[in-house]
Amino acid sequence: MNAIRRIALALAGWVVSFVSVADQAIVDINFRDNDGDRASVQATLTLPEKTAAQKHPAVVILHHAGGWETGTTEQYARYLAAHGFVTLEPRMFNSDGEREDTYRHMPTVFGSLAYLAGRTDVDNKKIALMGLSYGAMLSLYAGTNWAWAKYPQGELRYAAIASFYPLCWVGRAYISRTIGKWKNRAYPESFMDQWAGIPLAIFTGALDDYDSKDPKACAEFVASIPDEKQRSLVQLQVYPAATHGWDHGKTYSFYSRLACKGAGCDNTNESNPEVTEKAKADLLKFLQEKLRL
Repeated sequence: MNAIRRIALALAGWVVSFVSVADQAIVDINFRDNDGDRASVQATLTLPEKTAAQKHPAVVILHHAGGWETGTTEQYARYLAAHGFVTLEPRMFNSDGEREDTYRHMPTVFGSLAYLAGRTDVDNKKIALMGLSYGAMLSLYAGTNWAWAKYPQGELRYAAIASFYPLCWVGRAYISRTIGKWKNRAYPESFMDQWAGIPLAIFTGALDDYDSKDPKACAEFVASIPDEKQRSLVQLQVYPAATHGWDHGKTYSFYSRLACKGAGCDNTNESNPEVTEKAKADLLKFLQEKLRL
């Protein structure tokens, strides 16, 4: 990390610890939690090679329920950085941390936006959000009017949102008021009815056990969104041979109460390098189009 970059970060008022990789740093993201108290999380910041006197697009990347230590998000950070993006991977929790309550981590989503917007090497009108599984649900929720009213950021907005293998049955159940025992009481009953009009891309596998291997689950979720404008802003990519977590780099199974559309069953994450690379390319195309790069 060169001296210019150190000075810029210091002027921005952020605490930074540098790691051995020249284009990465560990930063502290500061925000107010749901009770209004000061809070912070660490995040991995990855920079493109050329940053001098240039503003870059940026992406916040939210990890899945396995925790940040699994490193699944890093492949996206490096891929996007190689294409000129500044990326930020918040460390919401580790493998032993609190993962079920998405509401707890909503402030991180918006604190990450504020952090990137405050950087001198980021174009604050070209910041996107993406998430994997647990992070995918956070990214969906961040697209609602409720979220922007709850966590106002002035004129700042995410310019695009990408959701990788979300639990589409959950979104549809919230909208249809059939979520039942899975409802998070922190979210108003109607919170997914009205959206902020942010372009959204959903990347999902036709063999996802969370959606009972129903290839139409995400299409049905999109069709159920009452906000007509938002429906027109959604792109859906279904990979026929993909399960949940196709990009984890290993194949494994585990029981989940949320799988099989909430009935509970074994979920299998089958490693699929071909889909992983295709999804990265599809993601890049979406971001370049919506951020007008």
